[in-house]
Amino acid sequence: MAEGMKRVFVTGLTDVSSSDKEGVGTVRREGDKKYIFCKGVASTAQYDIVQIGASYSTAVVSTTNSSLAVRVGVAQAAIVASKYGWYQIGGLGTVAAANSTSKNAALYLNNSAQATNTASSNPVLHGIVMTGSTSNSSNTQTAFISNPYTGPN
Repeated sequence: MAEGMKRVFVTGLTDVSSSDKEGVGTVRREGDKKYIFCKGVASTAQYDIVQIGASYSTAVVSTTNSSLAVRVGVAQAAIVASKYGWYQIGGLGTVAAANSTSKNAALYLNNSAQATNTASSNPVLHGIVMTGSTSNSSNTQTAFISNPYTGPN
């Protein structure tokens, strides 16, 4: 990406592209919200929490490798394998959450790419704070997001 701050974007926040229209790794700021443009991974739904790798490709976070710190973002659309789109990494937003996830409680990442209050063998989710409780059929929750990652306590 060229030096300087990009201010005009080709794609909308919920657009899914078949080519890299913005340049992977491009950061977008809108008010107090921050997004990053990345390549998708299979079976990603809107608001899923996915790993963002060094090459700005995404992956499903493995709950079996919870001892490593892994940067994550929240998909703004169903950005599947070989497609590109925006992932939220800052500000108030919507996050996939297991049913009955409570506000202001410790969060973990489950096998369904959702935030949960259930520790079990799930990796700790840092940088996301729920602002309410999830008890709806959409399994989403409003949350404050601040450079989220999974990893050890």
